[in-house]
Parts: sequence; structure tokens; C-alpha cells
Amino acid sequence: MFDGNELKALTMPLAVFDPSMLGVLIPIIALIIPIVAILTKHQMNMAQIIHGRPLNEDNHGIPMLNDQSQLKDEVRQLTELMHQQAITLDNLRDEIKATHTIQERISQNS
Repeated sequence: MFDGNELKALTMPLAVFDPSMLGVLIPIIALIIPIVAILTKHQMNMAQIIHGRPLNEDNHGIPMLNDQSQLKDEVRQLTELMHQQAITLDNLRDEIKATHTIQERISQNS
């Protein structure tokens, strides 16, 4: 497959690079390491989100479905309470209009 000369050409030791080339490669490698770490962490986070395990504030893959259902229930209850109060206010307003005339209400407030 490979003869000896081709194999030597494929494996280049660092001694082949002159010192000026190493001076350029070291900062480049120093910048590549954190970029790879950031991309790896991002990929893990995206995989957890895609596979249905949302992250909490501490970046742990703990399911938050229970919290979401509790919030949905609370919103539903508050909506029902708001509708009940609106109906009660409408009934009170209708009752006031039916039982008292404007002159009676003015004389009661004076």
C-alpha cells in the first residue's frame, strides 16, 4: 500500500518546522483549544434540548415538565377566577341598575 518513502512523507515530525513556524503554531493551538471546548459544550446542550431533556439553570439535564404543567394549571385557575369575577361584577352592575334609579343612588351618596 505505502512504501517507505511515502510513509515518511506522511509523518512529519515537529523537527521539520523551523522555530519561526513553531512561534506561529503555538498561539494558534492556544486559541483552538477553548474554541473546541465551547463547541463541544454547545453540542452537548443542543443534544439535550433536541432529545427532550431541557436544561435547568445549572445546566443539568433534569426534566422540567412537572414545573411546566404546574404553571399551566396555575394559569388555567387564574383565568377561571378572572372569568368568575367578571361574571360577578356584571351581575352586581345589573342588580344595581334594576333596583335603584339614578336619583335614588345620588340621594344615598349625599
